[in-house]
Amino acid sequence: MPISQVIAQILADKRTYGMLIDTGLPVLHHSTLYNCRVLCLDGQVLLIRPKMHLANDGNYREMRYRRGQVEDFILPNDEIRLVTGQNSVPFGDAVIQRRDTSLGVELCEELFTPDSPHIALGLDGVEIFINASGSHHELRKLHQRVELILNATARSGGVYLYANQQGCDGDRLYYDGCALISVNGTMVAHGTQFSLNSVEVVSATVDLQDMRGARTGKSRGLHSSTAEASTSSSSFKRIFADIRLGLEDPFGIGKGSLPAFYHKPDEEIALGPACWLWDCSRRLRTQGYFIPLSGGIDSCATSVIVYSMCRLVHQACTNPAERGGPNIQVLEDVRRICGKAPDCTWIPTSPQDVAFSSKGTRNRARDLAEAIGFYYIDLNMDNVIDAITVLFTAARLRILLAYMFAQLTPWIDFKLPILQKFFDAVPIAAIEPITSTYIQADEADIGIAYDGLSIFGRLRKISKCGPYSMFSKLYYESRDDAKLFFFEYARNRHKMTTLTPSYHAESYSPDDNRFDLRPFLYPSCFPFQFGLIGNLIKRLSAYTQQSRKFDGPPPDPSSRTM
Repeated sequence: MPISQVIAQILADKRTYGMLIDTGLPVLHHSTLYNCRVLCLDGQVLLIRPKMHLANDGNYREMRYRRGQVEDFILPNDEIRLVTGQNSVPFGDAVIQRRDTSLGVELCEELFTPDSPHIALGLDGVEIFINASGSHHELRKLHQRVELILNATARSGGVYLYANQQGCDGDRLYYDGCALISVNGTMVAHGTQFSLNSVEVVSATVDLQDMRGARTGKSRGLHSSTAEASTSSSSFKRIFADIRLGLEDPFGIGKGSLPAFYHKPDEEIALGPACWLWDCSRRLRTQGYFIPLSGGIDSCATSVIVYSMCRLVHQACTNPAERGGPNIQVLEDVRRICGKAPDCTWIPTSPQDVAFSSKGTRNRARDLAEAIGFYYIDLNMDNVIDAITVLFTAARLRILLAYMFAQLTPWIDFKLPILQKFFDAVPIAAIEPITSTYIQADEADIGIAYDGLSIFGRLRKISKCGPYSMFSKLYYESRDDAKLFFFEYARNRHKMTTLTPSYHAESYSPDDNRFDLRPFLYPSCFPFQFGLIGNLIKRLSAYTQQSRKFDGPPPDPSSRTM
C-alpha cells in the first residue's frame, strides 16, 4: 500500500480525533528526499518537520537526506487532499502552539549533537519536546540516551517525550525501545528495552506548573532574551492547534520520579539477540533455527541465546491476566512454528516446548542439548566422512552433513542447568588432530589472548588506530602483540566478506555490511607503518641508553661543602 494511503487512513480515522498524532514519513520536496515527522490533529496536517541534524556514522547513512527551512509544501496526493481539504501544509522547523502549552520536535540524532534543537526550543518557551527515534541497540548505549534526555530537561526544564523503535527492522540491527517521559531532569515513566510486543504504550500525568516554576531562574531568562536579540527572527514560527492539553481541575496530578533501569551487559547479550532472532524467524516464516553443537564455547553461547528466545516466547504466551494476559501475536506465531493447528488451544508449558533439535559431537554438546531441549545424537562425524576425506580437508563437509542428518531427526524436549564446563573448556577450532603432545588452542594459534583482541578491536574501530598509533598507545603494555594483530588481521580480513549476517551489539563490531566499511585486501606486512614503528623503537632505545648514562646513586649529603 502506498505511504500516502496509509497517512490518509490515519487522518480519516475518527478514533484519532482529539489526539495530536506524530508519525514518520519520507517526503519528496522540490525533487529532494527528506526524513520527516508529520504532526496531525483532527484530520488535518499541522506540520511536516524534516530532520535537521543527520547521522552519518556507524550504521547510519543519512546524508542522502537534506535540511529544510519553513515553507509551504504542496500536497501531491489526492488521497490526503480529500481527507484534509488542504492544498498545502507548513514544511520546516516550527513549533505547535496549543491553547495551554507549546510543543517542539527533536529527531533522533538531533539529541546527540552539540547544538541540540531542544536548547533553542527551550529558550524560546517551548515546554514539551517530542523525539521519535530509531536508535539501535549496542551494549551500554542506553545509558547515554537516558543521560542525554535527563540532562536536556534538567538544564532547560520541560517535558521530554521519547519514543524509540523496538524490534528488528529487516537488517542486522535491533532497536531497543525504552520509550520514556522525563520532567525537569527526572524520569516519570519508561517502557521496556527488550520485548516481543508489537505495540507498547507509555503514559504519565505531569504538572506543567512544575516545569514553569523550574524555568523562573534569572539565568535562564537572561539566556532567553540574549538568544532572541542575537537572531534575525525573534522566535520559531508558531502553528496554532486548537486543542487543550491540561485538565480543568488539576488535582492530584504528577507523580514521583522513577530510577533509571539498566540491564547488565550480559543480560543485554541474552535478551537483545534473542528478540532479534524471534523477529527474524516470524518475519521469514521459518520453522526455527538449526545449530550444529560442537561442544565449544561458540556453539554453546549461540544455543543459550536461542534458549533465551524460547524463554521470552514462553513468558509472552503465559503472561498472567494482571500483566495484560498472553501476547496473542506471539502465541499465533509460536503455534505455526511448532506445527500446531491455527485454531488449537495449545500453549507452551516451558521454554523447552519451543526448543527443538540440532546436531553436534561429544559430551559437553550432549549435556547442553539435554539441558535446553535439543534432540541430540552422539555421532562420530569423522567416521561418516572417511570415504571422502581424501578429497576435502577435515572442516569442509561437516556443516553439509550436519544439515543432512538434522533433517532426519524428530523434535523432542528436555530441561536445563550446565554451563560451567563450557567456560572452563579451552577454546579450540577442532580442525587439527589432538595427539599426546599437542592440543590445539585458539589463543595459542592466534598468539594473542581474547582479552587482548578486545582491546585491539576497540583501538582499531573506536579510536581509529592504525598499526603505528596502536603500537604507540600500547608501547609499555603489549606493543609486540599490536604488530601481530595487524599482520593476522590483514591476512584474514577477506574472510569477513562471506560471513552470514549477524546481530550488531558492540561499538567495535567488525561487520563490514555498513558499520565498519573498509578494504578487504591489505598489505599484510604494512611496510610503511611497520617502518615507522622500527624508527620509533630505535629512537626510544637511543633515548633510554642516553638516560642511563646520567643514572647513578644519589649524592651523599655528608660530602657536600658549604
